[in-house]
Amino acid sequence: MTADPGAEGTGSGRIVVGVDGSSPSDAALRWGLAEAVLRSAPMVAVHVQPVASLPGLGPSDAARPLPHQADVHRRDGVLLEALDRVGTAHDRVDLVHAEGAPSEELLREAARAELLVLGTRGRSALKGILLGSVSHACIQAAPCTVVLLRNSGQLGSDGPLVVGVDGSPGSVNALAWALAEANRRNAKVTAVLVWDDPYTVVGPPPALDALDETRLRLERVLQGTVDATRRLVPAADVATVLELRSGHPVEELVAASGDAGALVLGRRGGGRLAASIVGSVTYAAAHVAPAPLVIVTPPRATSA
Repeated sequence: MTADPGAEGTGSGRIVVGVDGSSPSDAALRWGLAEAVLRSAPMVAVHVQPVASLPGLGPSDAARPLPHQADVHRRDGVLLEALDRVGTAHDRVDLVHAEGAPSEELLREAARAELLVLGTRGRSALKGILLGSVSHACIQAAPCTVVLLRNSGQLGSDGPLVVGVDGSPGSVNALAWALAEANRRNAKVTAVLVWDDPYTVVGPPPALDALDETRLRLERVLQGTVDATRRLVPAADVATVLELRSGHPVEELVAASGDAGALVLGRRGGGRLAASIVGSVTYAAAHVAPAPLVIVTPPRATSA
């Protein structure tokens, strides 16, 4: 079995969108609809009715909605109202209503999807990270790529897809996704490597020749990652800009994606550079990224 960087998740094209009636979930629904058109892919809107857990309930009781919850005959109301708000016909989307733990039900649907699109609420990422439990669980466990949007004004633009690169397998996956997506959108890709230089915070400046050598090494990492990924993805015509930045990874990635169509990060970094795109950077970016945040899953295995 080998990994195909161009293959997303474990699905066959389905786009799953979590819907809860909130403004962020409406933004996710709009993004998912546009992406489904772009890919000619089926889309599924999922609303999960949480089952209350109260003391004294047995297993059979916990599996049933309580009397004060939405009546079964009105259970699709959240989904239909959301479709009306975003101005799309009901028959364009498959509707799924589930009862249970939202993260578990969304992950169940994501098992057969290429993309899982969620709305989430942002907070200050550099002062106490607080990501919704559903989004957190899906980022950690979804078998497909996850897209997070915080509000209706965050639908992305026609700008480039900005990718965090650090030379790790996770960043290669992110770059492969971005190249394929840019090919669909006729967009550009900006590959960004952030150098978390300790001398920008404290300590004496390094010798100029040492600094130049470090920059050359990082430029080689960035160029090598882009070149290697291009050989794996049939998107050779996508214009790609390489950008080396020095500073805090989250701040620099957010700054680089100010007018981006999306900020794309790998789920796991693991590179040996100080600015590896790992969990803390991804979670922080989810709160402050000005563009939709795409968290790319490791590719599925395919038969050799």
